Amino acid sequence: MVGRLLTGLAGAIAALAVPAATAPSVQATAVDARSATPGPGADAAAIGRPRVFDAAGRVGKVRLGASKNAAIRAWGVPGDIQRSGEYTELSYGRGLIVRTDAKRIIGFEILGSALHAKRRATVGSSLKTWRRAYPRLRQGGGDTWLLDQKGNLTAIHLRDGKAVQVSMLWRGGSARSGSGAGHAGRGAGSNPFAGDPPAGRAPCARDGKSGWCWCTWWAFEKRPDIYNNSAGKNGVPRGGWDAKNWADFAARGGGYPTGSQPVIGAIAVFGPTPSNKWGHVAYVEAVNDNGSFVISEYNHGNDGRQSPNRPIEQWQIASQGITFIYGGPATGGEFIGHIIHWAGDTKTHKTSWLVVNRQGRPRRNWIPRSGVYNCLKSRGAPGPDVLPSEYLSTWLIDNIGEHAACGGGAGGGDPLPPPDADPGVPATPTPAPAPQPPAPGTPTPPRTFPEQQGSLGANTFQNPVNASGLGPKIAAYQWVDVSCKVHAPQIASANPDGYWYRIATAPWNNAYYAVANTFWNGDVPGQKPYTHFTDFAVPNC
Repeated sequence: MVGRLLTGLAGAIAALAVPAATAPSVQATAVDARSATPGPGADAAAIGRPRVFDAAGRVGKVRLGASKNAAIRAWGVPGDIQRSGEYTELSYGRGLIVRTDAKRIIGFEILGSALHAKRRATVGSSLKTWRRAYPRLRQGGGDTWLLDQKGNLTAIHLRDGKAVQVSMLWRGGSARSGSGAGHAGRGAGSNPFAGDPPAGRAPCARDGKSGWCWCTWWAFEKRPDIYNNSAGKNGVPRGGWDAKNWADFAARGGGYPTGSQPVIGAIAVFGPTPSNKWGHVAYVEAVNDNGSFVISEYNHGNDGRQSPNRPIEQWQIASQGITFIYGGPATGGEFIGHIIHWAGDTKTHKTSWLVVNRQGRPRRNWIPRSGVYNCLKSRGAPGPDVLPSEYLSTWLIDNIGEHAACGGGAGGGDPLPPPDADPGVPATPTPAPAPQPPAPGTPTPPRTFPEQQGSLGANTFQNPVNASGLGPKIAAYQWVDVSCKVHAPQIASANPDGYWYRIATAPWNNAYYAVANTFWNGDVPGQKPYTHFTDFAVPNC
C-alpha cells in the first residue's frame, strides 16, 4: 500500500477551503504511512518565489482552457499525477498544481511563502501580521483565511496562530462568489449613488460623513459587486436603481440568488409602503439565534445620514416584504432549508445534509438516516441540490457532530444511527411519516473498533473536509478505538479511499478525525505488500 500521511508544516492544514469549482484540495507532502521516511513533496516554507498569474489567468505561457499537453510541454512531465474526483492534478516543483478535466486545464494553484515581500507577511507570521498587511482578509473556514483579488483567491492556512502555508488559486471572477465587501469591484472608483441630493443639499461625501447619502449609496458601499455585475446586463438598466428594484435587478442582471433568510453580508431589500414608494435597502451585519437580525443603513429617517444599527424581528420579514440578496459574503444563503448532496458522491445511497442558518452563516447538518430525509421531504424541503466539494467546504461548512432533525432542521435532537445501520440516504426516497422520539432510558454505549497507527503517527483534525482544527497527534504504532468512518476525499492524502476515522479514545473523545490509510487496517508490519487502505468493518458515521 502506498498510504499517505499529512506531516510537517503542510500536514497541519492540507487543503484549500475555497468556493470554486476547480480545486478542493492542496497537494501535501506524501509519505509512506507505515514504514518509510517522508517522500518528495512541496514544503510550504521552502518553495521559493511562486509563479504568478497574468491578467488573463495564465501561468507563463499556459492559460485556462488549454489542453493537458500544453502544461506538459511547458513544464515537462509532472512529478505527481493524481485523480481527485472529476479532475486530475498535475503537481510540479516549486509549488505549482495544474487541475484539468478530461481534456482541458480548469484551474491553477500555486503554493508559496508570501504574497508580496514588501508587506512582511509570510509563512511563520502571525494572523495579526497578515491582517495588518491585508485588511480585507476574511475567515474562510476553520484555520483558513481568504483574500479575494480580481479573481485570484489566496488562502493563508494557520496552525497555532501562525501561517504555515500560502496558496494562490486562479478561478476567474464570479458574481456569486466575488468578494463583495468594502470597495471591492468598485469600477471607476466612485459611488454611482452619491449624487442627485434633494434641493439645497450637497451630494454624499466619499466617506459618508457629510452631504446627503441615500440608502442605495450605503448598499453600494457594502456590496458594490451587485450593481457592478448587474447594471446594463440582461435588460437591466444602469439607472433607475431605486431601492425597491435592487432584488429584481440583481437577479435578472447578475444572476444573484435571493431569498427570505437573513445572512450576514446580504443586502436586505424592503418593499415599498404607502408612505415610501421607493422602498429601502440595508446591509445585514448580524443575525441572532431567535431569527432577528441587525442592519446598518443610511437615510432611514429621511435625513440623508447614517442611523444607529437597529434590529429587525423575524416576523417583520414577511410583514415588511423583505427580500435578501445573497452572493459575495452571503454566498450559500439561498440553500438554507434545502437538502444537498456532494457532486463527487457516486454511491447509490448518497450522503445528505440539511442546510441551516447558524447566526447568519449557512451551515450543513448531516442527515443521519433515511427516515429523517423522508420526513424532511414530506414537509417540503427542496432538493437535493448537488454542489461541488469546494463550495461545501467553504460556504456551507459542516456542523461536525450536529445532525439534522425533522422538526425544522435545528439539529442536535436526532439520535445517531446504531453502528450497524446504513446511514446513507436513498437516491429516490419514498415519503414516510415523521419518526417518533426514542423511548426514555439509558442508551447502549456505541461499539468501537481497535486500530493500530503506522510507523510515523498521524495528525488529527476536528473537520476532515478541510483539515482544520488541529488536535493531538496519534503516536507511531499506537492502538486507538475508532467509532466510525467518514468519506472526505477532498484531502489528497486521504485517497485512494478518501476515508477518515473518528477517534473514540481519550483525549480525542470522538471530536477528532485521522486519515484511515495511515493505520495498518489489518495488514501486518513488515509483511508486504500492504493492501488495506481502510478497514471497512468500521461503519460509516
